[in-house]
Amino acid sequence: MKKILILLLVAPLLIFAQRPKSDNIFHDRDFWQTQPTVEVVKQKIKEGNDAVTPNQAAFDAVCYAIMAKAPVKTIEYLLSLPGNNINKPTHDGRSYLMWAGSSGNIEVMKLLLKKGADTKIQGSHGFNWFTFTVNAGHENTDIYELMVANGIDLKETNRAGANAILLMAPYSKDGKIIEYFQQKGLDIKATDKEGNNILFYAAKKGNINLIKKYIAQGFDYKKINTNGENLVLFASHGGRGYSNPLEVYEYFNTLDLDFTLTNKEGQNALHNIASSTKDIAIIDFFINKGVDVNQKDNKGNTAFLNAAKGNNLLVLQKLAPLTKDINQQNKEGYAAITYATQRINLEVFELLKSKGANVNVVDADGNNLFYHLFNAYGRRTAKDFEPFVNALTAAGVSFKNASKNESPLHIAIAKGEDKLIKKALELGADINQKNSDGLTPLHLAAMKATDVKLLHFLIGKGADKTITTDFEETAYDLAKENELLKGDISFLK
Repeated sequence: MKKILILLLVAPLLIFAQRPKSDNIFHDRDFWQTQPTVEVVKQKIKEGNDAVTPNQAAFDAVCYAIMAKAPVKTIEYLLSLPGNNINKPTHDGRSYLMWAGSSGNIEVMKLLLKKGADTKIQGSHGFNWFTFTVNAGHENTDIYELMVANGIDLKETNRAGANAILLMAPYSKDGKIIEYFQQKGLDIKATDKEGNNILFYAAKKGNINLIKKYIAQGFDYKKINTNGENLVLFASHGGRGYSNPLEVYEYFNTLDLDFTLTNKEGQNALHNIASSTKDIAIIDFFINKGVDVNQKDNKGNTAFLNAAKGNNLLVLQKLAPLTKDINQQNKEGYAAITYATQRINLEVFELLKSKGANVNVVDADGNNLFYHLFNAYGRRTAKDFEPFVNALTAAGVSFKNASKNESPLHIAIAKGEDKLIKKALELGADINQKNSDGLTPLHLAAMKATDVKLLHFLIGKGADKTITTDFEETAYDLAKENELLKGDISFLK
């Protein structure tokens, strides 16, 4: 029981740490853009590439092939491989049929349906084949006729309660697809669970033409949803990877809408815009309309903090002189410089430091910037890590007091990164320090290692194998329970 409890405590870390680093060409989007034939795929498999196992994000070869609109014959071949079950769950619990719908690939949809694809699978975000397809903005009615023929009810809504008309509103310029769904019995006046109507959804991506069309039909453009948002505030959220341009807000200005509105979460439009916009003119526009740049939301975040979280240097440079307190912290205890560290953005870090930001800031859980830096380390940020370490060291940030809960060495071992482990030791990590779960770095390594090299390395650096956990388990005891660990562990006795 003690062993099971310890394993449960660190399970999330171990799952992350054991994800393999892949050189698998089938996980490379660029490869699929070449539209490989069946023969090419077979050759790549012979060369040792895996066409079945998913990557860290749970995307596999079939997913990438579908999204790249690879030849149907190639996709059919991939589906014939053992392990590529027709209803195999992938990223966010989505099926191959959902990816085919999202890509608008009707031929692949037909192939998958012929092979028995389940049309009712729902992903972890509440999307199914139909809603995921509509959410991507596809206006080809042949797709929806295919769905109807396969038992899909076009009146289905997503988790937020939005029907197909609402989901299409950001995309449809002429409204024809919306009229199609009306003819199928959908209510043009429907709202989602927050009371957002077609005007709100059109505002998501600044679909001014559609907004004008339905205002002319009598839709209430001054409506406030149940979260306390009007069209302006709702539009400020934008969409995934999208931020509305200035012309959208200039149009709203002609409607005499309130630009200073605050929603029930305490957010004004600048809270949303600051994280993503690349147009400073929009920031100026809202400031000139009287929006409070220093307003805190219910979580203690300001537009300035959101700009830092969004890694938006341009907006930070604009807002820094207007910010009352460069060291303001939200309820998590995060300051702008904390977010700069989490992003491993040295340029933002140096900007904030030059403005007087406190480099010794500690969050609500007792973690300083070294903790956040080690926690943020990954393949994408690896090249910027060392310069950031040097910057924190030069600024006098304490490595020893990085966290009350776990040391940077624990983080490094949980990530399974040799470079990170060596850097933590180089910076003076206590190799026998216990984390808040009562585990030393050696204990953690014994539980997650797949070979004995790391264990030998830690002992060589002074790790004490006699120290026990809070459950009186030694590193040897834990290693015995690690089914992934290969090699002789008798040296741990």
